[in-house]
Amino acid sequence: MLKFFEPAHTDRPHDPNITIFLAFARAQNGDLEGAGSLLRSLDELPEENEFVELALLAGASLTWELELAGRELTRLGPRAAESENIRETLATVLFSRKGDRSSNAPIVRPRSFAPGELSAELGRRLTAEEQKLVVNPLEITSEITTEARRLTVGLTNDAQRAVALFAEVTRRGRGAGDGGRRTASEALKDSSDPQTRLSCQEYAKLFVALAQVLGLEAWLVHVERCADGSPGYHDCAALFLEGRGLLVDPTWRAFGIVHEAFTVLDDLQAISHQAMQLAAGQHSPARLRAGLKLNPEDRWTRLQFVRGMAKAGEPAVAAEELRRVRSSGGASWDVHEAAAELEMAGERWKAALAELQLALSLSPSNALLHAQLASVHLQLNEFEKWKEHTEAALRFDRGEISVARRLSSQSQLAMASAFAQGQSGDRGSLDELRHRAEGGEVAAQLALAKACFEARPPRTEEGMRWLLKAAEQGDDQAQFNYAKNLHLLRGNDAGEEVVQWLTRSASQGNVEAQYRLGLFLYEGKLVKGDNLAAGQWFLLAAGKGSVEAKSLLKEMEMFLNADELAEARKRATAFTPATSKAAAPKSKAQ
Repeated sequence: MLKFFEPAHTDRPHDPNITIFLAFARAQNGDLEGAGSLLRSLDELPEENEFVELALLAGASLTWELELAGRELTRLGPRAAESENIRETLATVLFSRKGDRSSNAPIVRPRSFAPGELSAELGRRLTAEEQKLVVNPLEITSEITTEARRLTVGLTNDAQRAVALFAEVTRRGRGAGDGGRRTASEALKDSSDPQTRLSCQEYAKLFVALAQVLGLEAWLVHVERCADGSPGYHDCAALFLEGRGLLVDPTWRAFGIVHEAFTVLDDLQAISHQAMQLAAGQHSPARLRAGLKLNPEDRWTRLQFVRGMAKAGEPAVAAEELRRVRSSGGASWDVHEAAAELEMAGERWKAALAELQLALSLSPSNALLHAQLASVHLQLNEFEKWKEHTEAALRFDRGEISVARRLSSQSQLAMASAFAQGQSGDRGSLDELRHRAEGGEVAAQLALAKACFEARPPRTEEGMRWLLKAAEQGDDQAQFNYAKNLHLLRGNDAGEEVVQWLTRSASQGNVEAQYRLGLFLYEGKLVKGDNLAAGQWFLLAAGKGSVEAKSLLKEMEMFLNADELAEARKRATAFTPATSKAAAPKSKAQ
């Protein structure tokens, strides 16, 4: 076969059928690396052709290209009843565990709750009100059941079924944007949109739920040291086949990966894990207390409680739990990081810096730590250190930093460079900066606006024109700055336009704009007052650390009734930062 397909592939290198047959031939002759390379070069699965598909399945199983193998299993399974060739192949294709090296840590089955036991245990540990907050992230819905069965029709053993599920889950959720804390059913629904991006925990939940539908032993896994030895927080799945456990990690596209330190979670711990997920502006003390009750000895759970309570405005509770964690074990990067979160919540920037530096000494390639250090140095007006750690965060990032934050950091670095160029005073640099600004570069437009405002005398009108151009391109900071300057220059006469630009900025998550917009809606001077909307924006800004917003929230709580407060919180909880540019408000400066 090699003698025939090698020259054929040379003559027709882009023919997928020839590529597949050559890969199969190489695999049969022991060249697994060469065969795998050919299979990975395929852009799409071949058109339906039984012999080509069977060769692809055989080649993919031999080379451990399990994404291809799983997708092909899902295609071939429904046709097995009508094809003897497919039936015979499925009966002989076995996945030989070549990708499943022994883990550095044992993969131990957690407690299995019999029907009714889980509910009884929740009732024993939680109050009636706390039970209302419980969300089972692995709940099996009719949609998950239908999908699991669709993907595995005609497959003859558990290993094949697991590989088919792995391939489908791994294929999903690779779009733009950020993952989150969706349950399995939410991840399944949202990942039908090719623009959706799933986080590691969402991938793991989806795989586990699909596997459990088929009776496979699958569990959620929390990882604290990954396969490359890096410390951090990560989630994957554990799967037991033929009595032996292996780790399945759709995020890393790995079936049988060797993570170094991890915990296999039972269903009660999985519910706790869901409760302890933190989201900006959505830190429910009641939910965090319930989550801690369900897994009170777990260090990650306890540190999440510290972080969440600090952000929820209960620093004394957070500090006491942190003290208990520290008294129960040695120092680790995440203990120092949680301590830093507590210090940042109280705006004790020097103390936060000291804790983060200790954390970084224990985990020097941790992108999250570098990002937090950058934020603290910015608060301390230490711009060179801010730049150093921002660049390091981007360099080390493997998904710990949100897409929005990555884009913001890249934009801020570009702006810092442009601002330095604008302040250089060199005519050539200024001309080059103007050329870039005229070409539409936001950083250059903002730098020119700043240079105009700082000139003596200020060139205010020109600065506003450049600021408006940047704002019209959707930059949230430019939108906020334009609204602020517009209000300074034209006062309340520009009220409607100011609020429009603030709304655009706030809708993208800009904390300064959220606070300022809430203030104007609360005061009712620029535009008609709206306490519910004001409360929503104050809650969002307060959740991201705005001291001014926290102060005004306390004032609002004195005269808003319970229903109004609940509605404002509901709106804040439902808020999702805008990802697309809305139409620009019509400016009188245009």
